[in-house]
Amino acid sequence: MAIPQWLAISLAALVLLFGCYRIWLAVGGPPDAERAKARSGMLAMSRRSNGMVAILYLIVGGALMATAFGWQPFRRTSAPAADAPAPGPGSAILVR
Repeated sequence: MAIPQWLAISLAALVLLFGCYRIWLAVGGPPDAERAKARSGMLAMSRRSNGMVAILYLIVGGALMATAFGWQPFRRTSAPAADAPAPGPGSAILVR
């Protein structure tokens, strides 16, 4: 089953947007006094931790976007053997 390209691109865009939001929390975001009051969820993390998580989200979003456009990181690059035997009679489908 193949995932439609528009779905993969939109999912990658959402991941990239969330990574940008985490960068905003790391660099700008609410002041430290307001962060100390909230102390729950993403505001409980330090700015450095938010920055590290943001970098991971951007890497994952970039990889999702690349796979949506055809990059296959786990594809075998070696060509099949030229002297492979021909498929015999039966109902098996030859997979390459």
